[in-house]
Amino acid sequence: MREFKLKNDEAIFKLNQAMGKARANLYKAIEIYGRSSNEVIIVSRNLDIYINISMKRKV
Repeated sequence: MREFKLKNDEAIFKLNQAMGKARANLYKAIEIYGRSSNEVIIVSRNLDIYINISMKRKV
C-alpha cells in the first residue's frame, strides 16, 4: 500500500510540474499573440480541461 502511495504522490508531482510548464507556455503565448488570438484561446481551454480532469481524479 505504501508503494502505491509513493507512486501516486510521484504522479501528482509530475502532473503539477507539467501544469506549471503549460501555464508558463500559455503566458508566453499571450505575450506573443495577445489574449484574443485563437491559439491562446485554444491553449487556455485545453489547460482548463486538463486541470479539471486532474482535480477530479485527485478527489
